[in-house]
Amino acid sequence: MVFKIATSNTENLFSRARILNLESNDNSAALLADVSELEQLLRNDPYSADDKLCIAELFVGLNEYLDIQEDRGKLFGANNKVTATGAGDWDGDIVFKMAHFSDEQRKSISQVLSTVRADVQRLVEIEGLDVLRRFNTDFRPASPFRSSSTG
Repeated sequence: MVFKIATSNTENLFSRARILNLESNDNSAALLADVSELEQLLRNDPYSADDKLCIAELFVGLNEYLDIQEDRGKLFGANNKVTATGAGDWDGDIVFKMAHFSDEQRKSISQVLSTVRADVQRLVEIEGLDVLRRFNTDFRPASPFRSSSTG
């Protein structure tokens, strides 16, 4: 008897970081390189005048894809001007803005999962059981997945 087991990283079924939801992986890669540069600059202490200009330029260029959360102190003043003198002046994080998958993307995911025809299909990186239920209802009503989540 042949028993087929498959696993799939669905990378969330209904939303993910907008920067990863672009039509071209090359575009995402270039933007992620800018995010990496921004992260490195934000760790500097102190910030040089060039660091401040570069931080501001990168942030403006990436603003569609991320926010900078300021938990303690301030990085920016008016008009996205860097007012912090270095990493020690503030604490915070880069927070990615989310984008929703299109129905077409979810249909494609469902189609790929159906094509595999596994007896057991393990799905990882799903936002939660409610999302799996919604995916089943909207995209797999004839052959829904059952959950046996281990948390």
